[in-house]
Amino acid sequence: MIQVAKVQAPEAAPPEWVRDELGGATGSGVRVAVLDSGWDRSIGDARVLPGVGFVDPDDDFALARNDDDQDVLGHGTACADVILGVAPDARIVPVKVFGNKLETSPGTLETALHWAIEAGVQVINVSLGTRLEGTLHPLYRACERARQAGIIVVAAGHNANDWSYPAIFENVIGVSAARFDSPYHFHYRPEHAMECVGWGVDRPVLWVGGERVLRHGTSFAAPGVAGIVSLILERHPGARLEDVREMLARFALPGGEDAAPDFAPPPQPATAKKPRKRAAAPAKSASKSRKQPATASDSAAPAKSAAKSRNQTATASDSVAPIKSASKSKKQAATASDSVASVKSASKSKKQAATADSAPAKSAAKSRKQPSSSERG
Repeated sequence: MIQVAKVQAPEAAPPEWVRDELGGATGSGVRVAVLDSGWDRSIGDARVLPGVGFVDPDDDFALARNDDDQDVLGHGTACADVILGVAPDARIVPVKVFGNKLETSPGTLETALHWAIEAGVQVINVSLGTRLEGTLHPLYRACERARQAGIIVVAAGHNANDWSYPAIFENVIGVSAARFDSPYHFHYRPEHAMECVGWGVDRPVLWVGGERVLRHGTSFAAPGVAGIVSLILERHPGARLEDVREMLARFALPGGEDAAPDFAPPPQPATAKKPRKRAAAPAKSASKSRKQPATASDSAAPAKSAAKSRNQTATASDSVAPIKSASKSKKQAATASDSVASVKSASKSKKQAATADSAPAKSAAKSRKQPSSSERG
């Protein structure tokens, strides 16, 4: 359940590491692309720049570039607000991939990622994910392109502490959710696929119409980490992904290795727990239903494959995205199956990589500083 309540904006003085080690950074000079449902333009904020839309007004699953960045859902507005709450002088670039629901197509998500890279932002927040096997390589290549361009991609993991793309990728900072009392508090777990645990439980966020509400989910934990990354990049412009990871580890609350996410959606009724029928072929049939879309991280929107039918979609991050195991060590890699990639631990060896066509999973045997060789470009 998503809890809604009228609340005040979180107020917390920047901690010592922001004041001293980052020179009081506020995100000045850093632009963050928020791939989501846009921004509520009824809320005047000069820090939110004109954005772009990639959603056909007549079809949420059709790709159509336009100037419509208006948020009708609240999800994107909330994510942008979380970033600005940590990095108040950053600039937000709304990139609308969700229309009237927290579902989009893999092709739309991939196109939006490439647009953000070409727009020259320094950080990309992706509070959504997908488990569709056909999306693995296109999304990984887009994230690798961002990494090589010096752009930091932060993505929300699955709310059920499961894997999803792109949060599980080696070249992405994956985030799970827990309860904290400051927007600057987080845990860092270098040996976990979801390396950061951010504030995503009872988090006050701005919603459509300017109302401030409480929301739960990894979708709202990820932009908090994106805001912290923005502070780092103001003080250390040009810092690479491995440098940012080292600083995140240094600034995180102690005890991160033993920290665990404390958020998960309520259990489903027993009648809903039907086993999935596995398919022999890794590719998803174009005749499948849209019920498996790219969704918002709080919902886990699955992405739609550009080469496939619109029946395949992506959802908001509170819902999903694969190649790092969200609740387990990187020793377990993702494998494609049943039109939805699943996490497989075929052996305990650290050398295991994702088996979905040599997918670039985060390997415990390699440092995160090394992207999967199979996808280097």
